[in-house]
Amino acid sequence: MSNAQLYLVIGIPSVLALVGIATNITLYVFMAGRLDRRLERFEDKFDDRFKGLEKKVEAIETRLHDDMQSILGRDREMDRRVMRLEEGKAN
Repeated sequence: MSNAQLYLVIGIPSVLALVGIATNITLYVFMAGRLDRRLERFEDKFDDRFKGLEKKVEAIETRLHDDMQSILGRDREMDRRVMRLEEGKAN
């Protein structure tokens, strides 16, 4: 076996291993970037849904606050009427 054959027998598998490693690294980087983009889209959709939910909750809170104020106003009016009736009976 000559020196050239020995170099080829040792060198070709080494070069192929290095090419394989480089290919795997490239694939990993590509897939990681793709996964990052997908996660960003998912997070954006998730944030949009929560924003919509927050708007709905705020609308419900506003409506409940208005209803509560209305009820309290009616309660105050009824209290005033009862007080007038009691004052009228006391006299």
